[in-house]
Amino acid sequence: MGGNVRKDERGTKVYFVKQLQVQDRNAGDSIAPSPDEAGVHRFNVDQCENVPDSVNTEKPIRVRNADTRDELADAFSHSTGADIRENHGETYFVPSRDFILMPAFAGFKGADHFTTTSSTN
Repeated sequence: MGGNVRKDERGTKVYFVKQLQVQDRNAGDSIAPSPDEAGVHRFNVDQCENVPDSVNTEKPIRVRNADTRDELADAFSHSTGADIRENHGETYFVPSRDFILMPAFAGFKGADHFTTTSSTN
């Protein structure tokens, strides 16, 4: 895009980690997955110069209504497969039964309080 990293800037090493299934050729079976990681250095755009203005343009902020549930956050919580049961008195995890209990949405000061509580359990 025509820009470059400023002289003497230091990058941050970023790792991409995934599970790699390894085959034992002698036995014909797969053995336990081993981590496959690769580290590369990355720079923040603030460490660069001569970057086109279009790169520095901030993305619009998603406006949230504090009085309504955040559909994106709810979709994320649902995608985890966690068993979250609402309309209970307290928030806690029941390890022996593998579910989370939470008060009703209306019992929180706002959507951000509800969302941060459900995502920390």
